[in-house]
Amino acid sequence: RFKYPKVGEKNSLVSAWFYNLKKKKNVQIKFPATEDDGGYFPRLKWASDQQVSVIRINRWQNELDLFLADLNTAEARSIFHESNSRYIDIHDNLLFLKGAKGFLWTSEMDGYNHLYHYGLDGKKIKQITQGENEITQVLGVNESQSEIYYQISDNDGLDRKIYRSGIDGNEKTCIACESGTNDADMSPGGKYFIVNHSTSYQLPKYFIVDRNSRIIKKLEDNQSLQSKLADYDLADVEHLRIANRLGDSLNAILIKPSDFDPNKKYPVLMNVYGGPGSQLVLNKWNSFKYTWWFSMLASDGYLICISDNRGTGGRGEKFKKQTYLHLGKMETEDQTDAALYLKTLPFVNGDRIGIFGWSYGGYMSSLCLLKSNDVFKSAISVAPVTHWKWYDSVYSERYMKDEKQNSNGFAEYAPVLLADRLKGNYMLVHGMGDDNVHFQHTAEMINALVRNNKSFDLYVYPNRSHGISGDRARLHLFSEMTRFVKNKI
Repeated sequence: RFKYPKVGEKNSLVSAWFYNLKKKKNVQIKFPATEDDGGYFPRLKWASDQQVSVIRINRWQNELDLFLADLNTAEARSIFHESNSRYIDIHDNLLFLKGAKGFLWTSEMDGYNHLYHYGLDGKKIKQITQGENEITQVLGVNESQSEIYYQISDNDGLDRKIYRSGIDGNEKTCIACESGTNDADMSPGGKYFIVNHSTSYQLPKYFIVDRNSRIIKKLEDNQSLQSKLADYDLADVEHLRIANRLGDSLNAILIKPSDFDPNKKYPVLMNVYGGPGSQLVLNKWNSFKYTWWFSMLASDGYLICISDNRGTGGRGEKFKKQTYLHLGKMETEDQTDAALYLKTLPFVNGDRIGIFGWSYGGYMSSLCLLKSNDVFKSAISVAPVTHWKWYDSVYSERYMKDEKQNSNGFAEYAPVLLADRLKGNYMLVHGMGDDNVHFQHTAEMINALVRNNKSFDLYVYPNRSHGISGDRARLHLFSEMTRFVKNKI
């Protein structure tokens, strides 16, 4: 059992160990002396048969060291250091090359997440990729060809494509570049790839290609299913670009009824997540959750809008990290601006706009109703954070530090401190067994609402975790949310 570490509290002290099979004993890895600030060892990975790599990051998560530990001596030495004025996202894009030829690593140090080749002395050999797109996944390396294979974002974060490049950064070649989302699994050695391609309008199709993008075999094109789906009144999906108050372009999706009539006025349910580095809007089949629920609501005459606010991923470090120390502020502004844009559309009933979110999205839907109570009529908030001081230290401190360092940031956008602003319809939902966002968040929100004599709808699910499932709980929840949408939006 481990104590849940909250913001500003003492973290568990961590250490790294390995088990010696010959001596049958645990051995602790010895690191150079450093001031213990309650930091973390987020990743351990084999570097060779005799060495293991360990990543250590400080508590604020803006100083990172990569160590190599010798299993014969249990001594670790730092081979690489990275710092950031805000925070460093932990990833799994670390590959060690054979023959002590160094390692490959991704970093946002030039403003976008790109690939770098470093020597084991920590000196940069080459920046392999460049440009205003992001490495979203490293698939693997073919050392005999001196090539690396990876997925990048494109089209302002909407698309994903598969590329190969020389480790020296030359001969960048696209393997799967059809518009939409291309995901891939690489065979050992990088000779073949199973590609999964889809768009917002086209079901996934699967095929095998070689490193020169030549199609070797079509596995499944789903044309039969695509044709059958045409017989159903499925909701239509439209991609939008919405400008916020600063002129930033936000990626958005609008889901419409299959019998959409531009001469009618439709109510709108917005769906939000909006957390750091997340992304709901992609040119991909079913890129967002709750597709079945949104389709049902669309068939009942609702529009569904999903917008990725500032702070979300796929569009570079500046776009993502500008919410640092001020979680909730820019995200709420952008979701409000998206709602204001929808109000200008001739087919939208601007008096009937609601918003729904879960987890970070529940935090956001609460903020939107409280901060923009003249724009949103209703909000559904499931398992919301209501004050960052009650959430875990690893997540909260990465983006907010602690209350001593950032008291204004913590207080300004804490829903529990804004309960007096509630004007519209508010549905608050939480599982009492939630080990992620503790029930404390909703309990304190209830107290704040009661203290301010506010009316709200409350749904509490005993023994249910963050996902609120099991013993028909999910069916009950979505039935009640549907009833709320139809009665309150």
